[in-house]
Amino acid sequence: TFEEFHGPIAGKKVVWSGDGNNVCASMIQAAGQLGFDFTFTGPGTLDPVAELLGDARKKGAKISI
Repeated sequence: TFEEFHGPIAGKKVVWSGDGNNVCASMIQAAGQLGFDFTFTGPGTLDPVAELLGDARKKGAKISI
């Protein structure tokens, strides 16, 4: 896992390139729970679901699209 190789993920930045489904959605949820910043890059037609972004941001995660 990330933490096994790099230490605590809290306060780190994770970048995801691709589509906003499945693993990306899980990473957004994890950002809110584990306290890391998350940046998504990909085609606008494949952006993550806005509701997920709002939930993670309410928990203090910095989410960039």
